[in-house]
Amino acid sequence: MINRPNALMIDLLQASLLCSVPILISAYALSTEELIFIEVFDLSGSIGALSVAIFLAILSPLKDPHDRPIDKFIWGLSLSHIFIFLVCVSATIHLANRPNDIGPIIAYSICGYILSVIFFLLAINYDKVQKTNNSSLQFEAHNSFLICSGTILSSSIFPVLFIFTLSPDADLPLFNPIALIEVLDIQLIPNINIFSVSLMSVAGFWCTSVLLCKKNQLGHDSNFFIDIFLAIYAINSNFFIIFWLFTAQNLSKFLEGCWSNALTFIFIYIVCFAVSKIKMTFKFSANWGTIFYKSIFAFVIGSVGYFSFKSIVPSSVMLFPLVGLALMAGFLAYVARLELQIQKRTAEINLEREKSDALLANILPKYVISDLKHKGFSEPRSLKNISVMFTDFVGFTTISQQISASKLISELNEIFTEFDKITENFASERIKTIGDAYMCVSGLQNSEQSPQQNLAEIALQMIKFLQTRNLSNDIQWELRIGIASGDSVGGIVGKTKYLFDLFGDAVNTAARMESYSEPQSINIDDKTYLILCENPRFHFAKRPVTFVKGKGNMQMYFVTEAEKNV
Repeated sequence: MINRPNALMIDLLQASLLCSVPILISAYALSTEELIFIEVFDLSGSIGALSVAIFLAILSPLKDPHDRPIDKFIWGLSLSHIFIFLVCVSATIHLANRPNDIGPIIAYSICGYILSVIFFLLAINYDKVQKTNNSSLQFEAHNSFLICSGTILSSSIFPVLFIFTLSPDADLPLFNPIALIEVLDIQLIPNINIFSVSLMSVAGFWCTSVLLCKKNQLGHDSNFFIDIFLAIYAINSNFFIIFWLFTAQNLSKFLEGCWSNALTFIFIYIVCFAVSKIKMTFKFSANWGTIFYKSIFAFVIGSVGYFSFKSIVPSSVMLFPLVGLALMAGFLAYVARLELQIQKRTAEINLEREKSDALLANILPKYVISDLKHKGFSEPRSLKNISVMFTDFVGFTTISQQISASKLISELNEIFTEFDKITENFASERIKTIGDAYMCVSGLQNSEQSPQQNLAEIALQMIKFLQTRNLSNDIQWELRIGIASGDSVGGIVGKTKYLFDLFGDAVNTAARMESYSEPQSINIDDKTYLILCENPRFHFAKRPVTFVKGKGNMQMYFVTEAEKNV
């Protein structure tokens, strides 16, 4: 049996291998004799970017519902590149008279950004390997677009900053891209090479995941593979900037290559964003003890990052990026908390709606509920070939006088609750109870069986339930049951207190069938008999023609379960 620390280490190694394969494929495909992929890395830049990410993770006002450090780290990585970009902008402004220092700063920034994306790639692979809850995976999807947006900045803005520092007197329209393209005679052509290498790297990642991971461990989550593709594409695009910086024939070609790469990336970025579903789950928590320790840890990590950046840029340069990063983080935190509140309110509303729907389902038929939801009202309907059943307890008046009111209500509640379950099992609905009388109907909703068979089955189940219950109960309950079939009209009665009721000959006849029934017997009319007479489930006993009040002479039948089915 593998203990937890070993299992976590195995997961980390597996994620590292999954992360390494696409990077190695890209490194091999993009490296040339002039520049090898691994040579672009600046250790100090990487430490600086990583320090910013950890610093943000420690002080993050956001919390995953399961409070996992990896989610905070991913969030920190997604924002660290913004700080790095602002460092470059601030350095360009402060060091405009020192053009030789701008190149190393841009390289430092790009290297730090590349490492941030690599760590992001490692983090989402580790999280996916662990196969954690879905909410965190959706959270990652949002951050993948945020962190990869840095490539848009690095490939479109950094080249302009570089040209600005190297050619300050060239009088180029740097802040007018269209005019700059015309002046430098730039031809923007999609960079298919970087795109193709990125696709090839993702294919290598997929093959590795098939070999390493358990069946369906990574699944077929399209959003996850979009995250992987964007991260790899961002790494390759930023390597291309450094590669082109060393190999471009002139500044015009350098800008042409970078902007062509930027336009291609922006197009792919928008396409991926359009097909991705973005949902965020955040949680804010304020615990003073936790905040204290976080502050201490953040100070230490922040100091490491500060001295790392100080080795390449003056302290004054970092003021503007820090303010910008704080504003960005605060804005994102506010938006996140706002969205969390919206999600909570939506969940509460949905819960209350479910409760109200369940309550309505207990008192109204489904088609009436549907009418009320969509139209605000429900018109009376003519109901064809339905079957109506009435039940009544034998000797109810005598029993009610012998027991307390609370005992009587408890008994009726227990019995009618079971009657409701039986009724629902046969696609039928209770209409109402009046004292000890129970009325239900079948035929208001679709059913595999006829309404008449449904009610006959219900009646038999009710009698069996009472027989079993009477064996262990002091009060002996017996039913008279009547069933009739025909046409009726159904609709809501009242405006302030909704009550669904049935009106028509079938209802009146069913009430008469119950009155002329006998204890623990099911009495049906001739219409119900004609529909059920050939059903082998039931046995019928023909009764003498009887005069029924309000109906005249009627032929009635007792229904029991056929002996072979007993």
